[in-house]
Amino acid sequence: MSRLILCASQSENKTPYIFRLTGVRVFSIEEAIYHVYENWKQTIEDIKSAEFVVWIKETLGLAAIAEKMKSIAEQSKLSDCVVNFLRLTDFYTGAEISAVIRDLDAWEKRLDWERLKERGDYLMQKSAPEKALVFYKNAMRYGSRAELLNNMAVAFMRMGRFTEAVTLLREALTNDPDNSDLILNYAEACAYADDVNEASRVINLAKAHPNKLASIKGEIFLREGNMSEARTQFVRAATDGTIESILRLVDFYIGESDYTKAEAALNRISAFNNTRVSVKRAELLAEQKRYGEAISLLEYALASHPSSIDLWLCLSEASRLSGDVSRAMEAAGQAVELEPSSPRASLEMIKVRRAANQSREYLRELQSLILSLKDKYRDALNDSAG
Repeated sequence: MSRLILCASQSENKTPYIFRLTGVRVFSIEEAIYHVYENWKQTIEDIKSAEFVVWIKETLGLAAIAEKMKSIAEQSKLSDCVVNFLRLTDFYTGAEISAVIRDLDAWEKRLDWERLKERGDYLMQKSAPEKALVFYKNAMRYGSRAELLNNMAVAFMRMGRFTEAVTLLREALTNDPDNSDLILNYAEACAYADDVNEASRVINLAKAHPNKLASIKGEIFLREGNMSEARTQFVRAATDGTIESILRLVDFYIGESDYTKAEAALNRISAFNNTRVSVKRAELLAEQKRYGEAISLLEYALASHPSSIDLWLCLSEASRLSGDVSRAMEAAGQAVELEPSSPRASLEMIKVRRAANQSREYLRELQSLILSLKDKYRDALNDSAG
């Protein structure tokens, strides 16, 4: 017989808890339990955190559950922590809890570096390469592996740091010299780093799908100034229908100021809720000085993805270019709050400060950014040397 499940949260709450990795906002203990059930790999640190307990006690007003949560968070075994949290209410049946226990047991038997890599991979799928790098670097403490070096390099490429990506991929290839995926990524990184000769040399060693080869050849032709052949290769690469290849074709068309073809290419992507696609649509609108439309699109996307630094940075830029410095300042501030150590967020805030004629703050933050970039470059050299 069906049974009623009483709701522990007895009053309306307007202050959410935001899960760190997933960025999902929840307003009740029931929502939190549901989200952890569906995403326990990405939410374990949250339910063990003091901030989560404080939210339950002070924001939700559930002092008794908060006390139970304190005891749960102190349990050393991760599986016990997750399972006991899910059992705080009668939301899930014994069979459903047993299924989670089986998955948790299998996951805990995996090596530490694999679990860290998996979380980094999740963040890459969420278009958060800077956050993903933290997990990849922590995984590297257990030993240098080709797959970790490769994923770190891909994250650096997403951030536009191609020289560092080249260094990491070169090291990865010493561990696995016949890996075609590594060879292709290395060739792509070399092309983006403007080392066309090395990219041309390496690409002939790779055995890969023609579309991927076409994408890298497009980069090589582009840097050689052969725009006609570059266009041909990018169009060929985009026939695979992947978001990555289509977005690269869109970038090429934007560079050529062919906005009609850029929009047509974007319309081939069905993943309308993807943050990278939203950013690219906004960039296309901004290139045409359609700032109002770009801002509206970004604000709509942020309603679903409030923890996306890319969306906030794009909103700041569009607002700044439209002359709305106040809105730009707010958006840049959100990006800095999400990722205080992000050079991209710091640079955008510097641009906003300059637009707002805040010369003293502008110079102070510019100096701070330069110093932090020097430190990051030094750390990257140490990582690659180690």
